[in-house]
Amino acid sequence: MTKIPGFAKPSMRNMLHVIARLALSLVFISGGWIKIAGTENWIRFLVNGGIPAAGLVLFMIILVELGGGLMVLFGLQTRKATLLLLGLMGVETIVSQFSGLPETEFLTGISLISKNVAIMGGLLDLYLHAPGKWSVEALESMGKTCRKSLVNSHIRIV
Repeated sequence: MTKIPGFAKPSMRNMLHVIARLALSLVFISGGWIKIAGTENWIRFLVNGGIPAAGLVLFMIILVELGGGLMVLFGLQTRKATLLLLGLMGVETIVSQFSGLPETEFLTGISLISKNVAIMGGLLDLYLHAPGKWSVEALESMGKTCRKSLVNSHIRIV
């Protein structure tokens, strides 16, 4: 495996983790805000697609997109967030891409599915490799380690 100069440095890897989390999270955060801004249109879209309890479903989608997106952005319970977002992406990909799509837009549907699959690949990678050292999870982990070492040093002193 060829190493690219500069990318082997821990600081560069940590920065790339942040950039990857930012890129993935923006997809979901912006998607959630777009759905909030166009709630009536989205409810109509869901109703026309035969989705029952469209208002509740839209609320849940917005909650997962905004909440999961923010959790990924900050690296907070990242694996749980990625699982939620993966589930949402999977369902959205299956349910919405071809529902009512005219035959003339078939290739557009394929392109949209390909983009969803690519985003799902990024989420899987994030799930497997965690959020990196520049995240809330890493700070929490450092805090636990510090508390544990303080407790252990206190026990030795006494």
